[in-house]
Amino acid sequence: MQAHSGFHWALILSACVALGASAAAAASRKPYGGTVVLPRLEELTTTDPARLETDLELEVARQLHETLLRCPAQGALQPGLAIAAPRVSDDGLEVTVQLRPDAVFQDGTAVTAEELVAAWERLLRPETGSRHWWLLAPVRGALGFRRGKLNRVTGLERVNRLSVRLRLEAPMPGFLGALCAVPTAPLPLRVLQRTGDPAAHPVGSGPFQLAEAAADGGLGLRPFTGHWRGRPFLDSLAFQPFASHRDAALAFELGRVHLLREAPLQRRTGQAFEGSMAAQVAFLVIQRGRLQGAPEGLRQAIEAALDRRSLAEYLLGDAGRPTDEALSLEAGEPAPVRTDLPAARAYFQKLTLQRLGMPVMLEFLVRAWRPLERAVAERVQVNLLDAGVSVAVVPLEREAYAGRLAEGRYDLRLETPLPLVRDPELQLIGLVAQAQGDEAVADVLRTTAGMPGGPSRAGLIRERARHPRLLPDWVPLFVYGPREARHPALRDLQRDASGSLDWADAWLAE
Repeated sequence: MQAHSGFHWALILSACVALGASAAAAASRKPYGGTVVLPRLEELTTTDPARLETDLELEVARQLHETLLRCPAQGALQPGLAIAAPRVSDDGLEVTVQLRPDAVFQDGTAVTAEELVAAWERLLRPETGSRHWWLLAPVRGALGFRRGKLNRVTGLERVNRLSVRLRLEAPMPGFLGALCAVPTAPLPLRVLQRTGDPAAHPVGSGPFQLAEAAADGGLGLRPFTGHWRGRPFLDSLAFQPFASHRDAALAFELGRVHLLREAPLQRRTGQAFEGSMAAQVAFLVIQRGRLQGAPEGLRQAIEAALDRRSLAEYLLGDAGRPTDEALSLEAGEPAPVRTDLPAARAYFQKLTLQRLGMPVMLEFLVRAWRPLERAVAERVQVNLLDAGVSVAVVPLEREAYAGRLAEGRYDLRLETPLPLVRDPELQLIGLVAQAQGDEAVADVLRTTAGMPGGPSRAGLIRERARHPRLLPDWVPLFVYGPREARHPALRDLQRDASGSLDWADAWLAE
């Protein structure tokens, strides 16, 4: 009887222990549910991976479109649509990727090698109008396909339904970073084969999908339950429109917004902003074609007149620093940039005399919907006035700005390339593609092909980027990174290596 009673109590005790362990596990498990509200201060034109133009478009597209690989801000590459890390041949020339058999698009169709290759060919075609085609430039035959000399990309091969092999023109240690970039995400064949322009917001395979448009013009994302990792923890992401950063800051202080980004010139919200390692470079772009006959040294004279340090301190505070490095991506100490106002004045006096006494007058085009551009233009205007140059700041809406840009009817503008990759070699290819075009990219690829691998390669790439002929009309101004304040309830929100927010694992604590 006593033995039976002891056994009975042992069963009760073990059951209690099991229940306690189960309760503890449930308490530590991330809860599902809740809506995260984010401020939206500009229009969202597209989430087409190939045609992204703004940081907001990149952030939203990151949630809608899954990539082959994921590059976290910290740590090694992680599989995305790929079931494991790609196999790279011993000579570094072949990369083989195996797709997950359970990966599907949000319309229910499977993600296969056919969709992947079709999306990459679309990215490379000039008629797509993508500024990000250079991500695949290292693939054999990519430039020939883009120029119409080849009817297929010879370095892209569908091995089978779920496997793709890429052959590179030359070994490139950082190429896998391109497979983390959102513009290389696949799209369904029905989207890729559609005649005419595809939808502005095509179906993707990411952890979130578009919800119905809100009555107030807000943009909503809801979980995609068919995502290979399972549904995200949040019930929705709501991008709520605000008229100004001040309005968004007030909503954040009242607890109505879960994340607030630091805005240039408007940093008096009383919030503690946290920075990020990733950053992007802002460039002053010179259109020298409008100053026909200008003596050699126009870029150098404009660069000598710029006070980058005061520009960065005034506009960005702790969120950025001045730089004269095209590939500066890491946060760090201010760069030793210099100003030579006497040299700038001497050059523009000479140019004025050459123009029979006509003073130099330049037009600085800015996108009216981007306050940072106007603020930069006005500071540059002051710097160049001290050097004897008059600058007219011309804010334009989207259509007018695009038209003037296409016609080359400007003297100065600001360019802030999206931080799609972290590898300096890919960054350099991207800058040259945007600044000079296909032929210059081919030259860069030939140059870097002869560089050794290992730790010295990145240094050689950065040294190459300093060559004045590589980016002759792009002047680095400052480097800046995303900084934000977060609601205390927001947990496990991560960034990828490019600085884009990844909401797949985020959740809300009670």
